[in-house]
This record gives sequence, structure tokens and C-alpha cells, in this order.
Amino acid sequence: MPNPFSAAYFAIQQRRIKSLIKSEAFSQPLPDGIKGPIYDGILFPSCYTQNRYRILWVLKESWGSEKDDNKDYSERFALSNPERTENVTSSPTYRLMAHTTYCVFNDEKFNKVHDIVDIKTIADSLRGISIINAGKFRGDTRTDKEHLEEINNRWLKVNLKQIELIKPQVVIFGGTAYLFKEELGLKMDTPFPPESEEEPKEEPILHYEWKNGVLYIDAYHPQQRKISHERYVDSIVELLRNQKKKKGKKPLFFAVKGAKANTRSVYENSPTHESSDNVPPYLFSKWWILLLIILLIILLLLLLRNCCDTKTDSSPISEVETVIIDSPKADVKEASQKAEIPEKPKADIPDRVVIGPFGYSSSDIDSSNDAIQMVINALNDNPNMQIRIEGYASNDKTKKNKIKNINLSQSRAETIRAHITNAGISPSRITACEGKGIKNPIDNDQLEPNRRVEVVVVQR
Repeated sequence: MPNPFSAAYFAIQQRRIKSLIKSEAFSQPLPDGIKGPIYDGILFPSCYTQNRYRILWVLKESWGSEKDDNKDYSERFALSNPERTENVTSSPTYRLMAHTTYCVFNDEKFNKVHDIVDIKTIADSLRGISIINAGKFRGDTRTDKEHLEEINNRWLKVNLKQIELIKPQVVIFGGTAYLFKEELGLKMDTPFPPESEEEPKEEPILHYEWKNGVLYIDAYHPQQRKISHERYVDSIVELLRNQKKKKGKKPLFFAVKGAKANTRSVYENSPTHESSDNVPPYLFSKWWILLLIILLIILLLLLLRNCCDTKTDSSPISEVETVIIDSPKADVKEASQKAEIPEKPKADIPDRVVIGPFGYSSSDIDSSNDAIQMVINALNDNPNMQIRIEGYASNDKTKKNKIKNINLSQSRAETIRAHITNAGISPSRITACEGKGIKNPIDNDQLEPNRRVEVVVVQR
């Protein structure tokens, strides 16, 4: 089992989630016009571990068309999907979710982001979340309460198991908290969705509760039109800020291994936290003067030692010559001690390293693979080396879905990226990680060799 909370770990959890959904969906006859469920959960495990918080949105039913049946929810946000930004901007639900998620990840208010940050960047923030729909089959744009309770009765056990496997730190219910309140042991008010159609003025527009180290937030559904986007986003951002202030120097959550350095960490007030991009907290403590004095004392001692060595070296030449003449063996011994110890040769790799083959329709490969370890060793021994990761799929004529091959190759590339970063290599040294589909086959006669990932050296 990979390290807990790593990308590889959550990839395994997502496969378990997909198996649970599939088993339940096909245990009964499918609804009319439905070909299969839409598999929600952790959209992209490699992105899920890279942000300030692990966020789970709990919604009602998945919106979509017949082409979305029996597919992963993540396909609509995949990098290989040229319509991914349009899918977000054209949907009121996704658009407000994206703004909320981006502002929470970056601890910014709505006005600091809206019309300032590129919409594509905001839309892509959804790649770093997980989503649970109460019902796994596509539904209408609006779901009445009676129908929602009916589908929740069928899927409740699966949804609760999903929450357990996803291990979120922040759960945002889109008017769905009342469906899970009893099973999760929550005591907070869950008035959403409210009966009134007017925008609330005085009463709170969200409720929250801490339970077992997880912050549960009950808010309006993102598709709502009663509350302005600014008020919706800022209420959640402000809630997290206030919770952090109450914790003081204690971390709001346990550390997320592998968090990106380009977003400010939630543990920045913790005295034990250190970040590669931020000044270590101890420099701001009251002991920094004492540390400076100690450093000055060490510097003075080194200077005094150098002065003593200089006086010793200034001994008369005749005395040195006497020692050499009287002790020829000492000269040989001294010379042997000063002999240079040969350096261990640095690990190196060719310009292109092939990793594989992968199993049919699989993106799993053990981190102990010789080619993976060779790449990790070369990166450790060559700190200036940068690489690009390219995933490939075989040209299996039974797979007519081009997007499926691209997503499979992307997943293979992200698996290798996760193994490399989990070994302590900085993600900044990986300039690109992309799936190439069935392009550039290395064997036109056999399919297996083409199920691979290639690591390309960009800079040595």
C-alpha cells in the first residue's frame, strides 16, 4: 500500500469507489434511457493532494447527457478535453463551485479573483477536488426533495463509504447535509434548501460543525440564484479564516503530504512547519537574537583557529626539514592521507527512458520498477536535471474511444509522476506530464510494448 494521503494512495481509493458504484448500479435494472452510472469521487488523485485543503463537494444528481453515461465524472475536466473550460463556464453550478474552490485554495475573497484571474485557471481548480452526487445516474437540472430522498435511500451506504475513502478535510454540502446528518452524527442545523425564495438578510447563509477533525459546511446548492456569488464565496472563505484564528498556532488540519509550494499553507502559523518557499517561522520568534549571537561566537572561534594554524605553519624551514629527514616514514604516511578519494560516479540516464509495459487498460505499476528507480537516482545525483513525462496507450482496435486512450495514457503519466515526487523529487523539476494516447508507437506488430511511459530529459 502506498504512503497514506499520497497520489498513488488516493488513486487506489478511487478505484475502490468506482467498483462500489458499478456494483450497486448494475445490481438492479437501470432506469429508462440510462446506460450506466456516472462515476464520481476523487477527480484527479495527483491534483487532490496538491492543494491547501482536501475538499469534498456533496451535490444532488449529476447533470449530463447520454454520452456521459457509464463514464468517469472527471472526463469533463480532463486536460485532454478541449471543452473543459467551457463545461465550467456554461454551468452555473460548476462556475460557482470553481470560484469558491479557487478562493478557498488561495485564501482570497471573491473580488480579488473575479475578472482578475484567468477563468481557465479558476476552472482548472476543480481538478483538485472530489465530488459526491447523492444519486449516481444523470438527472434533470433541478431535483425535488421527494425524488432526492428516494435516490439517497438507495445510494446512502455507497456515499458514506465514499466519504470514508476520500478522507476530506472540508466537506461542503450543496443543500444536501440533511440527507447525511443522522449517519454522520452531525448536530448542526440543516435548513437548506430553504422554503423562501428571497435572499436571506440577517440569518446565516451557511451552518458548520467540526466532527472527527473534519469541517462540515452546509450551504446553498451552487446553482442557487438567491445569494450573490460574492456573498456565497466570501462566507466560506471567511469561515475558514475564523476557524484558523480560533486554532491559533495549532494547525487547522493535519499536514497534507506533497502540498504545492505555490499556495500558502494552512499550517503557516504552526511553529513546527517549514516550507521551501516561505521563510521558516523560527526566524520570527523571540529567539532569533540568541541564534545570531551563537553564530557570531562560532565565527569568532573559527577565526581564532585559523590564526593559530597560520602561526604553526610559520615555523622555521630548518625545523621542517629536520622532521622530514629524520622521519621518512611519516612523509609517506602523510602523503597517503592527503591522496584524493575518488568520487562515486553520478547516476545518469539516456535522453529517453521507457517505463513499462503497463497492463491492459491499467495505469498501475510498482514504484520499485528498475526504470523508475533509475530515473529517481539520476534526479537525486543531478540537481539541475529536469524531465518531461509522456504517457502512451496501445493502438488496440477494440478501443474506438480516442478520449479514453488519451485519459488512460494521462493516468499512466500521472502514476509515474506520483512515484517520482513521493521519492522526494520536487514537482518543479517535472516540466510537463501529459498523455499522448496512441501516438508514436514503438512496436507496430505487438500492442504490449506500446503501453508505456517515457521519461524525457529536458535539461541535464
